[in-house]
Amino acid sequence: MSSPRFRAALLLAPAVLLLAPAARAADEGFMQRPTTVQHRRHALSSTNELAAFFDFSVKNKLTEHFGGTLVYSRNFGEQLALELLAGGGAGRLTGLVGSIRDQAKLSSATPQADLEDAGALVATGQLGLRWAPVYGKLNLSAEIPVHFNFYLAAGAGAAYVQYNSILACKADLAPGASKCPASPGFQSSNAPTMAFNVGGGFRFFLTESLSARAEVRDVMFPDKFNTGVILKSAASNPGTAAPSPGITHIPLIFLGFAWVIH
Repeated sequence: MSSPRFRAALLLAPAVLLLAPAARAADEGFMQRPTTVQHRRHALSSTNELAAFFDFSVKNKLTEHFGGTLVYSRNFGEQLALELLAGGGAGRLTGLVGSIRDQAKLSSATPQADLEDAGALVATGQLGLRWAPVYGKLNLSAEIPVHFNFYLAAGAGAAYVQYNSILACKADLAPGASKCPASPGFQSSNAPTMAFNVGGGFRFFLTESLSARAEVRDVMFPDKFNTGVILKSAASNPGTAAPSPGITHIPLIFLGFAWVIH
């Protein structure tokens, strides 16, 4: 006669055989790597592209900017593209400047430095590269997957800048005056200069040819202001250009659409 242990083993054997495949499948599912987007629905390789943006500055202190930008791109592959950027608009002083001028002692005879970062961006044209290392898909619903990519961009070129004096009047103050008169007003000059930009953004593919794009770009150019200005006689004693004025940063938000020409 068989022992009780042997009979129990015979009874458990079918259950073990049935459970083994399920356990193996569960283990494989647990160890399986997350799936990625294997096939791009929207191809960019060897295409031309034109994007139109509305752009505006953020983190405004002394100046602000809003306008429009066109970007032509040549997509060499799915990740790398050459960009030609041209933009312009309204660059102007913020309301903070009026408060500073109202509180400043413009009748002072003590030499002092004007304020830095008072250059307003008027226009820029730059050549650069765009690199898109990430392509993904958002499943808003089973029927509406949204394909997108994330990209980084950088470029260099030129800018047209309005350099504003915050404290120096165009004319010497009359005796006893403490404020710069509205006419002729404060000193300013327009000048071309070198410029750079770095940033990144997202592209959301809408159709085979149309996509929505949102970017953040930091546009940079050399600052310019004077030191040693005698405010009550700024026209006669404008001081000298600061030897190391630094770089002005204009962070811009770009919102727009792009059309791909296959």
